[in-house]
Amino acid sequence: MSFRKIVSLTTLLSFLVMCYTGLILIIVPEGRVAYWGGWQLLGLNKSQYGELHTATSLLFLIVSILHIYLNWKAIMQYLKNRAKNFVLFTPNFVVALIITTAVFMGAYYKVSPFSDLFIWQSDVDDYWADKYGEPPFGHAELVGLKNFSKKMDLDFTKVKEILNKNGIKYDNENETLLQIAKKNNKTPQDIYLLIKDAEIGADINEVKPETSKVEEKMPAEGSGLGKKNILSVIEEYGLDKNLAFSNLKKAGIKFDEKSLMKDMAAQIGVTPIDLFKIMKEGR
Repeated sequence: MSFRKIVSLTTLLSFLVMCYTGLILIIVPEGRVAYWGGWQLLGLNKSQYGELHTATSLLFLIVSILHIYLNWKAIMQYLKNRAKNFVLFTPNFVVALIITTAVFMGAYYKVSPFSDLFIWQSDVDDYWADKYGEPPFGHAELVGLKNFSKKMDLDFTKVKEILNKNGIKYDNENETLLQIAKKNNKTPQDIYLLIKDAEIGADINEVKPETSKVEEKMPAEGSGLGKKNILSVIEEYGLDKNLAFSNLKKAGIKFDEKSLMKDMAAQIGVTPIDLFKIMKEGR
C-alpha cells in the first residue's frame, strides 16, 4: 500500500461526497419547513445531510492538508518563473486569485449571475414551503404538546380528546410534536392539522367553513419571509400589487420585482415583518 495514493484517493472520494451533500443542502427546504413537513431524500433528513456534510468536509480538509504536504515541491514549481526563481504573483497565480476574488465579491455584492442564483434558491425555498407548509412559529416541532397548545390558544383537554380519537400515541404532555410524530409515523404538521381546530371555546365537532390559503397564512417570526422576493410575497398573501409598490416608494425604498424582503427591509432598518406591514398599510 502507498500512503500517497491513499491520501489522493481519499481526497477524491471525500470531495465527491462533499459535493453531493453540499448540493442537497442547497436545494433542501429551509430547516423550519424540512422539520415541520418531515422532508427526506433517499431515507435521510436535512439534519442527517448536514451532519454528513460536516463530517465529510472535515475529512476533506485533513486529507487536503496531507495532499498539499506530500505535493509541496510540485506546488512550489507553480510559483516559479522560467528562471526557476520563486515569484508569488506568477501569471497562473494571478488568474487563480482573480477568479477567486471575482466569485467572492460577486456573491458579496449580489451581482449577476450570483444574484440570479440566490433568487433561484429563494424560489426553491418558496416551492418547498408551498408543498410542505410552514410551522406557525419557529421550531414549533420542538415544543411540548401542552406548551404548544397554550401558545396556539388551543384547549388542551380538546387536544387530548382529538389525539385519542385518532389513535395518536404519546406518553406525556411534555412530549414534543416531533417526538409524537415520529412515534406515530407522521410529521409534526400532521399532528398540528389534527389538533388545530381545538380552539378555546370552539366545538371540535363543529364543521367549519373552508378558508382560503391567503386567510390562513399570515407572516410570522421564523416564517422565512425575509428570503422571499416581493412578487412571491404579494401573491402568497393576496396583497394589492399597485398599493404595495406605492407604499414602498413612499417609504423611500429602492426595489424591483426580484428584490428580497430582507434586502428592502435593511434599507430602512426594519424587520421583514415590519416591511410587510408597510407594503400592506403604508407608514
